[in-house]
Amino acid sequence: MAEPTVNQRARIEKAERFLSTARLLLRERDYESCVSRAYYALFHAACALVLDEQFELRRVSHVEIIRQVIRWNNARTRLRSVGSLGSRDTNLNQSLTVLLRWRNEADYELGTANAERAQDCVRFAEQMLQAIKEVIQ
Repeated sequence: MAEPTVNQRARIEKAERFLSTARLLLRERDYESCVSRAYYALFHAACALVLDEQFELRRVSHVEIIRQVIRWNNARTRLRSVGSLGSRDTNLNQSLTVLLRWRNEADYELGTANAERAQDCVRFAEQMLQAIKEVIQ
């Protein structure tokens, strides 16, 4: 694959910052914020994977980005090294959808996140970020 674009590098850097923040929030026991930051770390890594330089992010929904990653992975199966989200018997595609739902719950509802969920989100985001970095570099 070609060298990562400026946009891809910027998205990966942002994903790494957000993941670092998620880890800090986990240690601080701010589980809802941790889930949200872990999701956004994965979201920006996903954007690096599926969006081109000219694409305007504000014109596409989070659901559409997740769908694009799922389509990308189904066509190429290059993210197989990523495990599932938590101890559930889910595949990568289901895990991406669950993480989006958990982020929505963490951002808009009360008391939806706990230590186990936050840890699962951080671990899944770490695996996804690493796998996406390997693909685009």
